[in-house]
Amino acid sequence: MFKRFERRDASWYLRYEFEQKPHLVCAKTNDRDSAARFFKAHVDASWTGRLQALKKQREEDRPVTFSSIGTLMECYQHITLDMDDKTRRQNVNCLKNALRRAYEEKAIEDLSVGELDDNFVRRYFEASLKQARAACGSQADEARSKRTANSILNQAKSIFKPKALALMRRPWVDAKGKAREGLALPESFNAFGATVKEEKFERVSSAEFTAPADKVIKATLEKWRELPRNEFIAAGMALSFGLRLSETAQTCWNLFTVVEGRFFLRGNIDVKARTGYIEVSALDPFYSEMMRRIASEKWRGAAGDFVLQGTTTDRTDNIFRNVSAWMRRRGWETQKTNHALRAYAGSQVAMRYGVYTASVWLRHSSVKVTEQHYLKYLEVHKMDNPNPENLPTRWAKVEECETERGYTLDGTIDRAVDIDCAG
Repeated sequence: MFKRFERRDASWYLRYEFEQKPHLVCAKTNDRDSAARFFKAHVDASWTGRLQALKKQREEDRPVTFSSIGTLMECYQHITLDMDDKTRRQNVNCLKNALRRAYEEKAIEDLSVGELDDNFVRRYFEASLKQARAACGSQADEARSKRTANSILNQAKSIFKPKALALMRRPWVDAKGKAREGLALPESFNAFGATVKEEKFERVSSAEFTAPADKVIKATLEKWRELPRNEFIAAGMALSFGLRLSETAQTCWNLFTVVEGRFFLRGNIDVKARTGYIEVSALDPFYSEMMRRIASEKWRGAAGDFVLQGTTTDRTDNIFRNVSAWMRRRGWETQKTNHALRAYAGSQVAMRYGVYTASVWLRHSSVKVTEQHYLKYLEVHKMDNPNPENLPTRWAKVEECETERGYTLDGTIDRAVDIDCAG
C-alpha cells in the first residue's frame, strides 16, 4: 500500500502481481483501514474469479455423460403428456426398431442418448436402403419398404419434441413409484431432426391402389371363417363395425348391444376423434357370421373381458400382424391389409346406402376423407347398373331373422330352426 502524493487527503494505492501480471488499484479513500479492507476484498475477488474460471474450464474439458437410451425410453412413458399410452408405446417401439437397424448387435438400451445424432440417422437410412433392395422383389415392394423406413423414424422423432424433452429433464417417478432424477440430455436434438429431413427417402410415391380380384375377396371371406380365434375376431370386427386396429384391441364384450332392433357396438373407448366414445351399427353378413361362430365355439368371455385374448402386445400388434401376413398369402396387394377390410366394408355401405352414410359409419371427420381414400373398391367393382337391393350387405337387425332361429346379445341361440341372418 502506498500514497502517490505526500498530502494528507491523498488516496491509498495497492501495487501487486497476479498470475505474473502487475496490477495497480486505487482505493479512492485516504483512510488507511478502509483502504486495507477494500484491497483485501479486491484480491479475494480476483482469486475467487480465477478459481471459478479454472473450474469451468475443467468442466468443459471433461467428457459429458448423458443418460442411457433405455432410461430415456422408460422416462418418456411416465412423464405427463397429452398422449395415450398406445401412442407412447408405438413411438418407443419405432425408436427401438430404428436403433436395432442402425446398430445391429449392440445392446441399444445401454447406448448413450448422445448416440442419437446425425451419424445414427445416416446409419439407419443406409441399413434401410440395403434391406429394401435385398429383401424386396419388385419396385413396388422396395417403395413400400422405403415408406415404412421413413414412417418409423418420423414417429420416433416424436419423443424429442421440446415439451417432452423439458419434462424428461425434470425429476420423475418410475413404474415402481420410485423418485428419479431428471435426465442428462443434450441441449437439443436439432441435428437429429434436420438430418432426418435431409437423409429420408425422397420421391417415394404411394403405391397405386390394386384392388383384389373378386375371386380373392370371395376366397378371403370364405377362409376367414377358418381363422384361429383372435385372428377371426380381429378381421370380423373390421368387417362388421369398420373398426380400426386400436379400437378392436380395446373392445370388451359389454360393448355389444341392441338399439331399436339393430345390433350396435357402443360404449367408452379411446377413438381417433378423441371423444372417448364409440357408437357404430353392425353390418351383415359379417356380424351374424362372426357371432354365429363365437357362439358355437363358446369364445365369449365375461362382460369386462377384451374380445381379443393375450397380452397387450398381442392385442395391439401380434394378432394384426398375423392377419396381415394371412391376407398377403391370399393375394392382397393393397398397401394396407387389416385396414383394407375396414375400407372394403365401408365401400359396401357406400354402394348400398350412399357415401354420406358410409362416412358416418366409418366415423370420418368429413365425407371428403371417405371419397378420397375409402371408395377404391366401389370404383373398381361397381356394377354398370347397380341395384343396391342385390348387395349382400345390410344392417344387422334382430327382426331380419326370417325363420325361427335367432341370436341373443351374448351369441347364444334363442330359437330352434336355422336362418340366414345375412339376408
